[in-house]
Amino acid sequence: MNTRSAGIAGAMLIALLAQTAYTANLDSTGDDLSPPVETAAALWEFEPNAYVSEALDFIEANGLYLEDIDWPAVRERALEQTAGAKSPDETYPALKEVIDLAGGRHSALREPTPNPPGYSFIHTPEAELLGDGVAVLNIPAFRSPRPEHIEEYAEAGWDEIARLSAETQCGWIVDVRENYGGNMLPMISAVTPLLPEGTLMQFIDRDGNSSAVAARDGGIFQNGEYQAGASSRAADMSHLPVAVLQSGSTAGSAEAVVITFMSRDGVRTFGADTAGLSTGNVTKTMPDGAVLRVTRAYMANSSGVPADGALPVHTASDDPLSAATEWLRETCEMVRASRAAREAVRRRRDRRPAPRRGW
Repeated sequence: MNTRSAGIAGAMLIALLAQTAYTANLDSTGDDLSPPVETAAALWEFEPNAYVSEALDFIEANGLYLEDIDWPAVRERALEQTAGAKSPDETYPALKEVIDLAGGRHSALREPTPNPPGYSFIHTPEAELLGDGVAVLNIPAFRSPRPEHIEEYAEAGWDEIARLSAETQCGWIVDVRENYGGNMLPMISAVTPLLPEGTLMQFIDRDGNSSAVAARDGGIFQNGEYQAGASSRAADMSHLPVAVLQSGSTAGSAEAVVITFMSRDGVRTFGADTAGLSTGNVTKTMPDGAVLRVTRAYMANSSGVPADGALPVHTASDDPLSAATEWLRETCEMVRASRAAREAVRRRRDRRPAPRRGW
């Protein structure tokens, strides 16, 4: 295993084992990113108070909106409602209510299934040249925590940008309209050649503690620890304007991608407001296999300003691809005209005769 793969594996293992950390295990839709966990159900004896207390302790430690509710009363009510439960499933309604109150609509309880869902890894980023120096890069949803999948996805983004970089001199379109989220790290890594180095975004918990996501030397870091990257190399395209296509289906980690582009100049969004799941979650697998997903932090821009629900679009459009393409081409023409004007001034200056010196 090379250094990069080892770094990814270590970061992911830490995230999956440390349930109170919000590094690489940031979920963005209705499913957990943690690998399916086999529980020793036959050896485990259900006791309602212990089971519910374990869940409530996790919710209390992480719930982003805990301070907005009367937590002691909510906790006491949940324990009372589940005191007579004969099995874990009889506690789920009460726990779901608590999770919703303390974690909001990006939180959930996923009931155990005989065959837990596997990892979804189907599509990788793909780019297409639209002509006149404009290309579009599609960033699809990604739901696998496997290091090899993360690297393959990130590599694909770099490779596609490198493939079209020579012909893309006016600007890039990044399309996350159909990206419902998943794991943000490979998504951000895939577009790194279009981003500046430095802090790209932050996560801020209910106590104001921040966790910065940054780009450095082609890699993505969180709190200074390497999280994702690519061995491929592409030209630095961060000087070119970028149009981001977003929609009401753009959720969670896809919203994180949009936020990272707000860390640089020359960016405009097209389409519609996003889904409004701009938060980071942590997960816990209960003894019976149920998974608690609790929202722990707000997403924030590079300056630490939290996202307030849906990310507003700059230019609303029913045909955002056409609108974005037109904007990039117009911007490119303006830049070319400005360069031509500066060059004309320089040439006129160079043609001026040198001032005569004394006779």
